[in-house]
Amino acid sequence: MTQRTTRPVTPPPIGTLTQRQQRGVECAFCAIVLTPATAVNFEGEHYFRRAGMRFRWYPRHCRTCQKGGRS
Repeated sequence: MTQRTTRPVTPPPIGTLTQRQQRGVECAFCAIVLTPATAVNFEGEHYFRRAGMRFRWYPRHCRTCQKGGRS
């Protein structure tokens, strides 16, 4: 019997995303506007450094996106 494991979906590098994608308003992959019903948070904590300081960011993706969705 083989066991299937799913890897967590990781967000693209923050420098490649628009401000709306960085804030989780749009999908990090396909940039469609997200709603509470369509949005999925990336697993784990996400941080970036700018000017020597560490910031947390909250990227999200859509359920139906080919790159991020699991449905």
